[in-house]
Amino acid sequence: DKRFDALRMGQRSLKRNSIQFSDGQNQSLDLIINAVDNSTCVNIPLYVNLTKAGEYTLNLERMLPPIEQYGEAYIHDLITNETYELKKDSTSLVFTIEEPFKGDRFTLEFKREITNQIQIEQPVCYGNKGTFTLDAELYGRSDQYILSGDNGFNISLISKDEKQVVNNLNAGIYTLRSIRGLATCSSKEITFSILEAPKLINTISISKYNPVVGEEITLIANGNAENYSWKINNKIVAESDILNYTPTEAGTHKIQVTAYNESATCEEKETDYIHAENATGITALANRFGVQTVQNGFQIYGNTELTKLAIFDVSGKLLKEVSITNNQFIPFEAGVNIYTFYNTSGKAISITLKF
Repeated sequence: DKRFDALRMGQRSLKRNSIQFSDGQNQSLDLIINAVDNSTCVNIPLYVNLTKAGEYTLNLERMLPPIEQYGEAYIHDLITNETYELKKDSTSLVFTIEEPFKGDRFTLEFKREITNQIQIEQPVCYGNKGTFTLDAELYGRSDQYILSGDNGFNISLISKDEKQVVNNLNAGIYTLRSIRGLATCSSKEITFSILEAPKLINTISISKYNPVVGEEITLIANGNAENYSWKINNKIVAESDILNYTPTEAGTHKIQVTAYNESATCEEKETDYIHAENATGITALANRFGVQTVQNGFQIYGNTELTKLAIFDVSGKLLKEVSITNNQFIPFEAGVNIYTFYNTSGKAISITLKF
């Protein structure tokens, strides 16, 4: 088929797809492979026609161009199924036949390894895809490849003068293999992985979704980002992964955190909502001012605002005033009374209790 018309034995030019030797020949095989194309994998049968049993020696003394410029070369014994790698220097192979033999006994196998100089671009930001580049100059220009992935991806590539670029590769394990050459030759493969970039922000942790006005809650950005920016009702309020927030108005509040890495220009956003209610009565005392109603009085704890408690009867008559300090217990007055707490700005809250 004229693929190997530069192969020769002695001075005889072989215009066929095999190499032959028979009884009585005592000469080395001078193999010139310039005519072998750039396929990743090529097999050349060695035809044997020997009429006498005995031991024979096959010498391969010279190969042009040298093996190291071509790739890997082997002699494969089709009877014993043994394979011998052809080294830089001459290679001798001794074999034995028990009876006359006529047919293909060996194959010369040339395997041009797919080099590891392919280019892989991993996705940097979550949701992005990977990129694979095949440089035609690094491979044979007549080569054909299959790029397949364990995620179902499959594409055929025929190397051209320009680079072949495959974009939008999902995360997975990919294999590049040659599909050119004889079917009996197993070509080399390259396996590589496309990784999935991690999310910068996964969730927002909110300590309480229904706080009262004036009650502090904690917001935490759970993620892997270098930086975080918080917006409350579309206004930037902080730059950190943890935010302590106190709603000052009743209603629904939009919570949004933006996670970003300055070095990679990646940005992700998460949004959630809280609903704040107006504080009334005992709830307001506990949540806003640090006052706990116990069995027979008020326990002041953690207070930073309240300065005074005034106790009135139902007619509005002042019964008692008490200066408030932290970690203080104030007993209830007997009967139905109005307890009015004051802070530095004036009256803070009034509640009516019966004791």
